[in-house]
Amino acid sequence: MLQRALESEIDSHLRQYDDLLTNDGKKAVVRNGYGPQRSILTGIGSVSLRRPRVDEREAVQQNPNHKRFSSSILPAFLRRTPSIDGAVATLYLKGISSNDFESALHAIYGEDAGSMSASTVARLKN
Repeated sequence: MLQRALESEIDSHLRQYDDLLTNDGKKAVVRNGYGPQRSILTGIGSVSLRRPRVDEREAVQQNPNHKRFSSSILPAFLRRTPSIDGAVATLYLKGISSNDFESALHAIYGEDAGSMSASTVARLKN
């Protein structure tokens, strides 16, 4: 479902610029395949996604103020959803030690939960 939402978001962006053409009559804003597959930790576990890419070089050359595609669903460096950060805060408030978060997250979200260092927990806590 998340992958379909990404596809819909990029289709909407491409439709915005349907009428923007290059000098030789081709579309200036086009799909450009997918980025590498990555795992996002969500409240229901790990989800694998492939981020759609857009080629907008021609559009930027025509208009330096062209607004490039930036996903509001999947920000560039997102590795876990905000609900996971909320879970970290709740565990911290319940008295879980910073060093025990990794095992607590594995118990809640499974082995795909990845790791979370004590410094990451401290940063999220702040």
